[in-house]
Amino acid sequence: LLVTVGVDVQGDRLALTIIGWGRGEESWRDYWGELQGNPIDAHDPVWQELDRVIAQPIPTAGGAFLAVSGVSIDSSDGNTSDAVYTYVRDRQRFNIMAIKGASIDSRDKEIFTKPAQSVDTSQDNTKAAKYGLRVHIVGTHKAKTLIDGRLRLKGAGPGRMHWYSEIRSDYYEQLTNEVLAPHPRNPSKMVWQKKAGRRNEALDCEVYALHAARSLKTHLLRDHEWDVLEQQLLAAKDAHDELAGALAQSRQFSAEDLDERLRDLEKR
Repeated sequence: LLVTVGVDVQGDRLALTIIGWGRGEESWRDYWGELQGNPIDAHDPVWQELDRVIAQPIPTAGGAFLAVSGVSIDSSDGNTSDAVYTYVRDRQRFNIMAIKGASIDSRDKEIFTKPAQSVDTSQDNTKAAKYGLRVHIVGTHKAKTLIDGRLRLKGAGPGRMHWYSEIRSDYYEQLTNEVLAPHPRNPSKMVWQKKAGRRNEALDCEVYALHAARSLKTHLLRDHEWDVLEQQLLAAKDAHDELAGALAQSRQFSAEDLDERLRDLEKR
């Protein structure tokens, strides 16, 4: 019923996961892959390709289509952050967010929090502020702990995670390439750490997509609110089907009749 995207920015590619969310944050992976390019350059075609992927409607089993409702894009790399900020600046109204993971010492940071509107003038001198935006800090420890627990769930229902059969084989390896290990400076605390020499973009993308979902309050929506989303989806499908039928029969109408029919549909 809701779709979010998590984007991990590498020096030569964008890795991204597209996830659909339902009641109880049950989730379905629609896409996992990479867009090759030069993300350091804000004008590189890879950013236009990301636009194309995000704008693509997601078909549902019932024949309706879902649009992406939130996107979280990694901006933690100083080499690519300028390009990320440039991309996000003009797209914030679409709930596209620049994000950074919380520090290893921020185990209690919530997965999603709104960036604070600080009165400290030094905050307005940050690189992100110069681009007219504030960076969202992701509670990565809580997110990874939640995902790790959900990976152990089976069947259907709240918190369950589902994958499409053709998903790339390296996805599962990357998803599990971090372990809880003693904090480097405080061995009494356990923190998530990447296995040496392993790639973990799939896990990062999952974390970022979850962050985008939490911006939509997927963990707080009640049954009647999910019902409303379902009704809106069905209504949109019915209007689309009726419009398609009207167009298919357009040869049976005069131009004036067809225009009037389309106007009636648009008013609904």
